[in-house]
Amino acid sequence: DKGSQNFWAPTMNNGMQDLSMLELFRREIESQCALLTAGLLALERDPSATRELRALMRAAHSLKGAARIVGCQAAVRIAHAMEDCLVLAQRQPVQENQIQALFAGIDLLGRISQVSLHEYATWNTNHQPEIEAFLARLRSESEANQNPLPPLTKTVPAGGSVPLQGFEGAGQQKGTDADRV
Repeated sequence: DKGSQNFWAPTMNNGMQDLSMLELFRREIESQCALLTAGLLALERDPSATRELRALMRAAHSLKGAARIVGCQAAVRIAHAMEDCLVLAQRQPVQENQIQALFAGIDLLGRISQVSLHEYATWNTNHQPEIEAFLARLRSESEANQNPLPPLTKTVPAGGSVPLQGFEGAGQQKGTDADRV
């Protein structure tokens, strides 16, 4: 029964290929969130640590790409906003309020990685207010630090990989990396 399928289990159409992609996505979330956490802790100690900032930007960018590949829109939006915040933070040291908002993004991404395929649509709907609140908080904290984020719009992300059943827009070739999601 497809409805009882775990998020990380293979779909009927792509079998082991989906298992590999979904397991890679879960591992990517785990590893990149660990890097983000370590980097943010380092930034708390030294807000001008530009070396840490570059590593954080790469981690958020990697998460955004991995989420796009599997079509997980919530994770794409969260990672993209985090990446934008970190890119803008290059202009001046990141503030504690921004760091705390970024930690909230890490928490959201970690929770997304634990959602089953069957539960994803419901989870996404139920957590949309929390996701929007996170995006608004990150924007607000960046603006308070005079690092305004570009406006968020919802578009179909660029894909280009294996379409995975269960996520909207997975594998579709629409938009560009610069598109806001």
